[in-house]
Amino acid sequence: MHAPLRRSLSLAWASLLLPLAASGQKPAPSAAPAPSPAASASAAPADTKAEARQRFERGLALFEQGELDAALAEFLRSRELYPTKSAAINAARVLQKLKRYHEAQEKLEALLAETSQLKDEERTTINQIITELRPRVATLDIRVSEAGATVLIDGETRGLTPVGPLRVNAGSHLLRVVKEGYVTLEQRVDAAGDTVNPIEVKLAPIARGGKARISESNGAAVEVLIDGVLVGKTPWEGTLPEGRHVVLLRGEGDLGTAPASFDVRLDDTTALSLTLARLSCPVSIEPTPITARIAIDGIDVERGAWRGRLACGPHRIEVAAEGFFPQSRVENLFEGKPTELSVSLERDLSSPLWRAAFPSRIVVGLRATGGLLPSLGGDVAGCNDCSPGLALAGSLQLELGYRLGSGLGFYLEGGYLSAAQTLQDRQESLTPVGLPAHPGRADDTLSLRGLSLGAALGYQRGSSWQLGGRLAFGLWLASLSDRRTFDAPARSPSPAVAYQAGPVTSSGDALFLRIEPMLQLGRALGERWRVSAGAGLQMLAALSKPTWEPLQVQAGRCPDPDVNVCAGRALFPQATLVGGFLLLPQLTLSLQRDF
Repeated sequence: MHAPLRRSLSLAWASLLLPLAASGQKPAPSAAPAPSPAASASAAPADTKAEARQRFERGLALFEQGELDAALAEFLRSRELYPTKSAAINAARVLQKLKRYHEAQEKLEALLAETSQLKDEERTTINQIITELRPRVATLDIRVSEAGATVLIDGETRGLTPVGPLRVNAGSHLLRVVKEGYVTLEQRVDAAGDTVNPIEVKLAPIARGGKARISESNGAAVEVLIDGVLVGKTPWEGTLPEGRHVVLLRGEGDLGTAPASFDVRLDDTTALSLTLARLSCPVSIEPTPITARIAIDGIDVERGAWRGRLACGPHRIEVAAEGFFPQSRVENLFEGKPTELSVSLERDLSSPLWRAAFPSRIVVGLRATGGLLPSLGGDVAGCNDCSPGLALAGSLQLELGYRLGSGLGFYLEGGYLSAAQTLQDRQESLTPVGLPAHPGRADDTLSLRGLSLGAALGYQRGSSWQLGGRLAFGLWLASLSDRRTFDAPARSPSPAVAYQAGPVTSSGDALFLRIEPMLQLGRALGERWRVSAGAGLQMLAALSKPTWEPLQVQAGRCPDPDVNVCAGRALFPQATLVGGFLLLPQLTLSLQRDF
């Protein structure tokens, strides 16, 4: 009977459950496990011990059958009748299986504190298991401004303020703090494991409210629960915030009332009389997410888990939460059979809750940039004795990309990029064919233009206004031309000869690696359009550089008609037309459309 249970346990637990693993015999909790000091002080009657043992064995059988809740109830009852370490250890084991980690940790710590007859290896193993549980258990240190307020976590009352540190499973929880005459505080708490999570709560007095008077129609004095909190007994009267509330009565045994809603009006008194009935079907509803709202037969009863009693028979259960698809079902409740519902809602990915300021979408955009280059560099624009003007640059780019809901985007882009610079009175020389070089001055107009292709990675956050950045990289397939004129004055000795050439043009292809970081500030224009302005730095590394080749040009001007040696073919020297690395500070303006 116990072999399957033994195989299902970890080695650590198996070392503690020796009484459960006795081969071929029933475990005897009253023999192998030692009773607590309290149990030893007052010996339990034989029939009590027998019942404790019977419930312990029943818990084992239920554990093997997978009936964890029922097994837990049997182990706990066995320990109440006759406290044993086996019952405590098994209860903690079931709590762990049920993922009630903080309760399992508390059970084991209590066992260590109250039981002095644990063996050293048992104590070591229990401490090891507690250590393993700690990352799954969080502590909430809740400080409330008002004393006597009720603290509820996930719909379960955990005490009146001031409360000590409260343990919960690590993760998200719904905290409610309620006090008559004050506005109820309700907030989600994300509790980190193995950590004390401080929470400060300041309750505000009710500024707009009214009174409620609750009674039982037959005059019975029973508990009154309003919005899931025990507020007193009938007849009850108190101040509540303006709006809708839920009330139910709870009497002895299975007497009570189903949840009923009522409205509190400003500066008015709402009287409500309810009649007790037999509610013999216990119900537990555990929603995921824990902040979901639960409705029973059309009455909103709780946000978070709900536990109570209902009349047996069919009931409509509805669970809803923002960002999730609601669920509605009809549950038939049967007498003598507790109903436990775990309702997990499916995310509605179209909900704004799961979308960032920009949803994941295809993006098409047009981007224009403009900037100033100090110089195109090279042998020509890098002159020291000339009058270079700033190089003007601009581009027009089309982009197609996909932006994730997180704000991260991936883009392909292509367009046209150009730059131009003018140089005046640059020192140059012209070599007529067959004659020495003749010095003079040249004017150059450099033009660099071509197709730009690349990709970009971008990020932006915000709603109406968006701040972001992008990093683009790619190639610039450019063509560079130099349109030149040359003039050399006449020199002595006679005959005086003056040379002129041009305008003449030399051109060549250039290939640049382009890297462009940029910061952007954008503004949404409706739901689909955005306009952005930005500043960046375009870094261009020349993979190939065009040069002015020593081609022959027609040159010459003879001041004396009788002298013709000045007219003929001549050569300019070879020179690079662009530098190896260019830095282009620039401003950008872009328009994007989401699809």
